[in-house]
Amino acid sequence: MTDAYVVASALADYEAQEGDPHRAVQVYEDLLDKVMAAKPEPLTDLRDAPRMSRLYENLAVLYRRTGETAQAKAMDMRRLDL
Repeated sequence: MTDAYVVASALADYEAQEGDPHRAVQVYEDLLDKVMAAKPEPLTDLRDAPRMSRLYENLAVLYRRTGETAQAKAMDMRRLDL
């Protein structure tokens, strides 16, 4: 896990806890984009699996908080597929 991943996750969690779930979603979506650009291999590199699972789970929770239930379901499915 890189320092940038840890910092971005912490920022998103902070935003969510401080009452700005929309900003938290933006931070997590940006982080997910960057993780995906790095071409993770969660099925062959188990270091990637928990990181991606946590991203999907946190995004699903935040999407529900912001009323984006279709997006939440999509993240739940991605997590289950993982």
